[in-house]
Amino acid sequence: MTDDDGPAPDRPHEERPPPHVPLPSASLPAASLPAQPAASAQAEVAPDPDRAGRQFVPPTAPPLPGDLARARQNRTSGNGSGHAGWMPLAAVVVLVVVGALLFTLGGSDDDSAVVRDVTPTRAAEPASPSPGTEPEATSFVLGQPIPEVLDGSLAFGASVPVEWDSRGDADGSVWNVTVGAPSDLTDAVMDANQFNEPPPDGVLFAGIDVEATLASAAAQPLNTGFDLDWQIVGGATGQTYDTRTIVDPIGCGVVAREFDELAAVLVGGTVRGVVCIPIPSEDLNHPDTRVVMSFRSERVTFADGGQVVPPAELEEPVGMVGGEIGYGAAVPIRFETFGEADGSVWNIRVDPPFDVTDEVLEESPFTEPPPDGIVFAAFDVSMMLVSAEYEPVVADGFYRWEIIGGATGVVHDAGTIPDAPFCGLVMRAFNQRVGLYVGGDNTGTVCIPLPVEDLMHPSTRVALNVGGNRFEFVEGGDTPDPLEIGSVTGPAGLGDTTPFGASAELQFELDREGPTSWATAVLPLRDITDEVADEGSIFGTPPEGYTYAGFDVQMRLLDQGRDPQLLGFDIDWEVHGGASLGVYGRWTLEIGCGVFEGEFDPHSPVSAVRPTAQGTVCITIPADDLNHPDTRVVLNGRGDRQVFGG
Repeated sequence: MTDDDGPAPDRPHEERPPPHVPLPSASLPAASLPAQPAASAQAEVAPDPDRAGRQFVPPTAPPLPGDLARARQNRTSGNGSGHAGWMPLAAVVVLVVVGALLFTLGGSDDDSAVVRDVTPTRAAEPASPSPGTEPEATSFVLGQPIPEVLDGSLAFGASVPVEWDSRGDADGSVWNVTVGAPSDLTDAVMDANQFNEPPPDGVLFAGIDVEATLASAAAQPLNTGFDLDWQIVGGATGQTYDTRTIVDPIGCGVVAREFDELAAVLVGGTVRGVVCIPIPSEDLNHPDTRVVMSFRSERVTFADGGQVVPPAELEEPVGMVGGEIGYGAAVPIRFETFGEADGSVWNIRVDPPFDVTDEVLEESPFTEPPPDGIVFAAFDVSMMLVSAEYEPVVADGFYRWEIIGGATGVVHDAGTIPDAPFCGLVMRAFNQRVGLYVGGDNTGTVCIPLPVEDLMHPSTRVALNVGGNRFEFVEGGDTPDPLEIGSVTGPAGLGDTTPFGASAELQFELDREGPTSWATAVLPLRDITDEVADEGSIFGTPPEGYTYAGFDVQMRLLDQGRDPQLLGFDIDWEVHGGASLGVYGRWTLEIGCGVFEGEFDPHSPVSAVRPTAQGTVCITIPADDLNHPDTRVVLNGRGDRQVFGG
């Protein structure tokens, strides 16, 4: 029977077995299983006044795997049978890993040998066993018969190996997974967030503690991915529940320490967290209640009294081949990515991580402290653009900063720890949105929440992730000499420049009726820090070394027969610094000027009745750029730049 055939009409519901893994022939050494505890009388649940009038009614029949699959983004099951309890076990394995994961250094052209020294490591295919090599008698190897599991289920609380059935790099990876028995998490969920809704009468939020340690993989680092869903099969109701089965409310809401399927780890790294699923109260402590890991086409079941399978041995830890990059020195790195950053070369310096928790908490009263065991870890960064095909280069979106935990094996970035997704306000924060000309240097502090045990671990390292290729920085690593900066033109090389105070006729296509023409004039930059501060800016004064730079703008609509026009988000103002060789917009530095009297409003309608938009634009820039002769004001209309200068 297939998923689409539906349930067999002659199979009464009460006779349908709960989902489980098929019984094996004996491939494992004989082991006596603990006796199943007798079902105890279910304690009566007192009604909760917060849940009055919201009664849960269970489904009339257990959902089939095909039904669940179609409900999950129209995914289709593979070769599984049509009944929820008869899906094959997703490769539960005990293995000795043969060979090690090799990493090779990518190369570049002969004219960039210095840059080639710090090309990131790339994962290679794992080595195959030598012909005629036999695995140890007490272990199993991928590709050999899979050990079958007695009673079709694995034990709660035991670390057991599971081979992933998923798309992408995670497919075929092996993880040692520990799944705890469900527990009542309702009170903790309600305390976690004031906006969480309580479950209806007769339903509770069931929490499952999960640990997944990566044992082997063809590519690293790796996350558990989106092809894994969690389910609970109720021993009392006989129904299968996931986060969407009970819809009032859907899911549990905000859950502390929630299991993060996007947390990437190296071999030996562990992802820990809680999976929360609403279930009927009578299912919670029932001896036949099971937890299911549901993959694309296969399921792995955990139960009270299930089989304990020895965990998989770990592959050799990932190492760098060809030398790591040292802290504290500028080294040349080429970006191999796409867009305007592709092929650009940078001299990059990274300093070791340090604890800035106290400084961050003192900086703003609105910053929440990190959870127990977590600190705000920071490292200083300098990125100087050496060469690029196009200028200026805005590399934001083409790379990210990470810390690879030496103790946990987890790849941490902003958002990795759900209960501490970011550090809050960090002064001199490194900002990836700053565009640069050749010779420009973007400096600042990167802050990432990090487990305490990772901060001082000798194997912890900072990584620059460029499109999946990682450049790793460590103590005592190699420090090849930086490249010399060639010819620097900066904003002065932008081309035709309209003098400050003069009017330029510009065209913008703001609607479907075609472009509109505007007579546009810009006055020179001036320091308006005191004016903005007097207006009560929520940001106060700018950071040390920066200023609030203002320039007056007048844009007059020339096509006065047209409907009212909104400049809106189709234009943006920038300051291109002649001294810093950086590009700054109104929110580039995350320290805007706030609201002040006479501010230019691009969202105010312009028409024949009111044909002119005018006011002052304020942008935070380095103080050295304010009066530099090469500094330019640029009107950026969907990538087309009009330049104004002295």
